[in-house]
Amino acid sequence: MIDFSKFEDNLAQKTQVKSDSTPTEALAFEEVIVSSDGTASNARSMGRVNDMMAVLLTAIVLLAPLPLGSSRPVPWLILTAVMAILTIAHGLLSRRNAPGRSDPARQHLWLIIPGAVTLLAIVAQLLPIGYGAINGVAADLAPDRLTLDAGATMIGALRFAGYGLFMILMIQVSENIIRVQRMMRWIYFGILVHAIVGLISFSFLGDRFLWGDKEYYLGYATGTFVNRNSFATFLGFGVVLGFALLGEKLHAPRIRMPGGRKQWSATTLDIALLICTIMLLVATLVATQSRMGLFATTVAAMFTLIAMDLKGGSHLLSTLAKASLLAVVCLIFLVLSGEGVIERALLSERDLSNRFDIYTATWGMIKERPFFGWGFDSFPIAFELRHPEGLSASLVYDRAHSTYLAHWVELGLIVGSLPIIVVAAAFAKSFQHLWRRKAGYTQAAAACGVILLGAIHSTVDFSLEIAANVYLFIAIMALGVSHLRRRQSAGGKRP
Repeated sequence: MIDFSKFEDNLAQKTQVKSDSTPTEALAFEEVIVSSDGTASNARSMGRVNDMMAVLLTAIVLLAPLPLGSSRPVPWLILTAVMAILTIAHGLLSRRNAPGRSDPARQHLWLIIPGAVTLLAIVAQLLPIGYGAINGVAADLAPDRLTLDAGATMIGALRFAGYGLFMILMIQVSENIIRVQRMMRWIYFGILVHAIVGLISFSFLGDRFLWGDKEYYLGYATGTFVNRNSFATFLGFGVVLGFALLGEKLHAPRIRMPGGRKQWSATTLDIALLICTIMLLVATLVATQSRMGLFATTVAAMFTLIAMDLKGGSHLLSTLAKASLLAVVCLIFLVLSGEGVIERALLSERDLSNRFDIYTATWGMIKERPFFGWGFDSFPIAFELRHPEGLSASLVYDRAHSTYLAHWVELGLIVGSLPIIVVAAAFAKSFQHLWRRKAGYTQAAAACGVILLGAIHSTVDFSLEIAANVYLFIAIMALGVSHLRRRQSAGGKRP
């Protein structure tokens, strides 16, 4: 007897290959989870669950910037609560629909364990353990915990837990190449919408938020963020994604058409659309007048362009020529429309002097408590205890203006280095995927570029201490490090 259901399943798979992906990628990777009885019904059910979860996670990434970049405690708590609910729901559905499914998180213990250790260290700062002597503070006034601000540390711990749960969920849904490609495009065009809204608010609404007046950074595009540099990092991630997607389209296999290649094809139109949208993102980025944002984005975009071009089979000289041309175009664009950025770059001596004073004082605080730190999210209070004389006493310095220094001063040199090491390992893993894969490497290239951008910008700014940017950063990084599940045979064995 002929089993027609198998023919229907094969036909559905072939139709999906033609409509959603290139032939090479579809043959290389496909998420198929086979249950113990040899049927694929559970696999389809779990695939639908992951598809829905991917939509929700992408929506979270794109909605997080709306409440002022989620830079306040209320959005942190809401996001963490949502992550907890989604994690529980996904775990229960996985157990019901695919009980024999191997957990993708087990392949990323190198990423999860250091994060869990960091969270435990933050929680340990809330334990009733004596803080110890603090120079200039009476012994009876010293805190009875390892943090100067227990309330801030508690809320910060919940925020950090939300990051961890989001990372785990992203890994769970990032094994299917078609789903990964869709999420990349959703995120990219979502960032583009934020750029358009930012330009409208800045140019047509008189430099206001959509919901009211701005209090800070008047004269600079900030989108829905409070700080221009934070918005610049968010846009820079979009530019890197755009170059990764552009490289994918430029080197995608072409189908020979009867009568020769047409001047305008669907792929050509996609390339033209990506170029236009990238230019729009860059224009919005210039309107932020963020010096380091522009520099870090340029370096990361160059890296992504070179990586995708070389991976696509181009010669090194051709790739370097393209990169040089891009650099010249960026320079011309900056000269024509970036007067504010150039002026700020030339007149930055005072800013550099203030930053140097902050860095000097912060490093002194690190040396004073190198092992336990001053408490997660306790930098504002700790800095006031060591406020240098050269800085104005009328201002509140609530950021170290360097994410590296912020981690070390709040968590100590050992625990504070764990997030940095994890991100460096994620870059290495993404680069490994980029180097070895023959298909499905676009997200790895994007992850490398985004990590590079964040690493550069974090040296002199706190953009990756803003929750909206962290969620976007984690999403792209997770897509880059995730293992794509290879096709399995009917018996459940991998080829």
